[in-house]
Amino acid sequence: MVPYDAWSLQTWLTGLPKMALCHILTTVAMKSPRVMQMIEDHQPSANLLKNNINKQHPMSPTPSATTMTMTASTLAEQQQRFPPAGDFYQEILRIQERARSIVHSLDGCRPSEQFANEAALAEELQRVVRWCTNTLHASTRGHSLAALMGLLAIAREGLSAIPEIRKYLFGKAHLGRMVVLEMSSVLKNFKNTTHLPDQWSLLLSILEAPHAVVQDHHRHQVAWVVQLLRDVCAQMAHCDRSWRHLQEYEHVVAIAERNCWPF
Repeated sequence: MVPYDAWSLQTWLTGLPKMALCHILTTVAMKSPRVMQMIEDHQPSANLLKNNINKQHPMSPTPSATTMTMTASTLAEQQQRFPPAGDFYQEILRIQERARSIVHSLDGCRPSEQFANEAALAEELQRVVRWCTNTLHASTRGHSLAALMGLLAIAREGLSAIPEIRKYLFGKAHLGRMVVLEMSSVLKNFKNTTHLPDQWSLLLSILEAPHAVVQDHHRHQVAWVVQLLRDVCAQMAHCDRSWRHLQEYEHVVAIAERNCWPF
């Protein structure tokens, strides 16, 4: 059996064709009504579908397979076109919490234990970076600024590591290089498929923006994110002076300044 973790599994599910995902949802929901209840609780639009189903089949306690397929298909289409309010916020928050848990998992260990496990820690954190871009940018509902903010959250968590772990992450495991190249990629291939300003104040709170910034004009808020990017990139560059392409840390800021303003 191929080993996997929750992040790898979710990445695989995200890349499935819509009809394949609908088939999985339908099959599982038919076997376990609790799954349908979970979908309804997570996606408010499912309640509207359920009400319509009950109107059409008032005496039927359980939706038919055809109805379930239609429901799953409609939910998948709506999820791709119109992500629910707070969707990016919840995803970035999960990414940040996962990164924080990994980064500080060895804080209380002896130096020898930290040394023995630092490579595994770095690998886990790199998986979170890949998950971030796959979910927030590569998907059909991807958004470049949301992906950038997710990557910023990961980078800040890495920089908050204890000195020994931080030195390994950015000096030997080259986490900063990976993050900055992912940032460049999501900004060059700019996506703006969702009305992100509806969630903007929530996203800013993840990056600990001052209250004055949260209440400010949207253009000034984007400028604050770009300045945060500049500061974080400068810190990562300081930890990675041996990289022959060190200018990439400055280059990504220039790309952000150029491409974020149309948004």
